Amino acid sequence: MQFAVVATTNEGYMKKYPLQSLPEARNTRDFLEETGEYRGIAIYQLQGQTGPLKEWVELEEISA
Repeated sequence: MQFAVVATTNEGYMKKYPLQSLPEARNTRDFLEETGEYRGIAIYQLQGQTGPLKEWVELEEISA
Protein backbone atom coordinates (compact mmCIF):
# COMPACT_ATOMS: atom_id res chain seq x y z
CA MET A 1 0.00 0.00 0.00
CA GLN A 2 1.04 3.53 -0.56
CA PHE A 3 0.42 6.40 1.82
CA ALA A 4 1.05 10.12 1.74
CA VAL A 5 1.12 12.76 4.42
CA VAL A 6 -0.09 16.09 3.05
CA ALA A 7 0.69 19.17 5.11
CA THR A 8 -0.45 22.76 4.56
CA THR A 9 2.04 25.35 5.76
CA ASN A 10 1.01 28.44 7.67
CA GLU A 11 1.73 30.40 4.46
CA GLY A 12 -0.76 28.26 2.50
CA TYR A 13 1.66 26.00 0.61
CA MET A 14 1.16 22.24 0.44
CA LYS A 15 3.85 19.61 0.94
CA LYS A 16 3.43 15.91 0.19
CA TYR A 17 5.46 13.18 1.86
CA PRO A 18 5.07 9.80 0.08
CA LEU A 19 5.45 6.83 2.43
CA GLN A 20 5.15 3.03 2.26
CA SER A 21 3.47 2.12 5.56
CA LEU A 22 0.78 3.42 7.90
CA PRO A 23 3.08 3.49 10.97
CA GLU A 24 5.60 5.53 8.98
CA ALA A 25 2.81 7.91 7.91
CA ARG A 26 1.58 8.31 11.49
CA ASN A 27 5.11 8.99 12.76
CA THR A 28 5.64 11.59 10.05
CA ARG A 29 2.30 13.25 10.82
CA ASP A 30 3.09 13.33 14.55
CA PHE A 31 6.52 14.83 13.90
CA LEU A 32 5.10 17.53 11.60
CA GLU A 33 2.40 18.39 14.16
CA GLU A 34 5.08 18.88 16.83
CA THR A 35 6.98 21.41 14.69
CA GLY A 36 4.04 23.85 14.71
CA GLU A 37 4.87 24.92 11.14
CA TYR A 38 1.69 23.49 9.61
CA ARG A 39 -1.95 24.45 9.94
CA GLY A 40 -3.30 21.19 8.53
CA ILE A 41 -1.90 17.66 8.24
CA ALA A 42 -3.69 14.61 6.84
CA ILE A 43 -2.83 11.03 5.90
CA TYR A 44 -4.02 9.68 2.55
CA GLN A 45 -4.03 6.11 1.26
CA LEU A 46 -3.88 5.10 -2.40
CA GLN A 47 -7.06 3.11 -3.11
CA GLY A 48 -6.73 2.44 -6.81
CA GLN A 49 -5.14 3.43 -10.06
CA THR A 50 -6.47 3.36 -13.61
CA GLY A 51 -3.80 4.39 -16.07
CA PRO A 52 -2.46 7.77 -14.99
CA LEU A 53 -5.42 8.43 -12.65
CA LYS A 54 -4.97 7.70 -8.94
CA GLU A 55 -7.63 7.62 -6.25
CA TRP A 56 -6.47 8.82 -2.83
CA VAL A 57 -8.67 8.57 0.27
CA GLU A 58 -8.08 10.55 3.46
CA LEU A 59 -7.75 8.32 6.52
CA GLU A 60 -9.52 9.36 9.68
CA GLU A 61 -8.19 8.34 13.06
CA ILE A 62 -10.66 6.72 15.43
CA SER A 63 -9.93 7.34 19.08
CA ALA A 64 -11.01 4.69 21.56
